[in-house]
Amino acid sequence: MGKEKENNKKRSILEIIGVAVALLSVVVASYSAFISANQLKSMSETSRADFILRFENNFFKEDVMILFELFGRGWIDYEVTKKFHYIYFKVNEKEINESELSDEIKNKLLTIKTYSISDVSNSLLGQFENIGFLEKNKLLSIEMIYEMFGFHIITVWENKEIKKHIKRERCWDKDAWCNFEYIYKKCKAIQKK
Repeated sequence: MGKEKENNKKRSILEIIGVAVALLSVVVASYSAFISANQLKSMSETSRADFILRFENNFFKEDVMILFELFGRGWIDYEVTKKFHYIYFKVNEKEINESELSDEIKNKLLTIKTYSISDVSNSLLGQFENIGFLEKNKLLSIEMIYEMFGFHIITVWENKEIKKHIKRERCWDKDAWCNFEYIYKKCKAIQKK
């Protein structure tokens, strides 16, 4: 009986030591997590800035800027063919040629006469959809987005030809371009201040 009591006592001491080690491990792990979170936050902010700068460099290419210029000036029209209902955007050559722009700029804007839905989606709409998704999920800040892309987001969303396209797409998918609309509304709210 005495041995059993002694064994129980040893077991109790070992259990207490085990609990103490476990608690110490929790404290050390919590402290490590706190330190890691602070380091990650600092790295995260740097990574976000790096990401948005790389995104900006990839976005502001000449072909995208030509497309943006066409939408910004209202020199591109949404078209649907009668037979197969093929959808595309057609450059309004007449308005460009009648503008006061130099011939060199006119020629650049008229290099491509029509843009497929894929061209516009991949170059503009899809980029803004991605930006909206990233901001919504707190991976990018609205301040950073507005400063770098706000004007472009607002201009493209408010273009009447883009609105026709989005309205048609929402007949099949009510959530089409919802992140683009989301980021447009956030940018517009900042613009109004």
